[in-house]
Amino acid sequence: MPGTPRGQPGMTMTMIGYGRFQYTVRSSPVPVAWPILGLALQKNYISLYNSAHGDGPPFTSAYSGKLGRARISAKGVVTIADLGEVDLPALAGMITAIEAGLAAGQLTPR
Repeated sequence: MPGTPRGQPGMTMTMIGYGRFQYTVRSSPVPVAWPILGLALQKNYISLYNSAHGDGPPFTSAYSGKLGRARISAKGVVTIADLGEVDLPALAGMITAIEAGLAAGQLTPR
């Protein structure tokens, strides 16, 4: 998914995205297309952005400490500095649970 062009609301980074939804940023009433799950290469790490939420804290927060050496921010962004230090089956399980939660209506993109 290409980033948002300069001068328009949204993020300018390029990422691999799964699913798509529209949201509005505070700085503009123009809706922005965004992936439900986005994987972005940063300078020193990989970020997995999750826009699927249920009631309560970000869904990915429940996986804190279960993914190996992946960090999960307060907003639910998963940061991976070294893929070799991540529990890949646990990461795959988290992504599968997000997909199942969306299909069941327990999670919604926002």
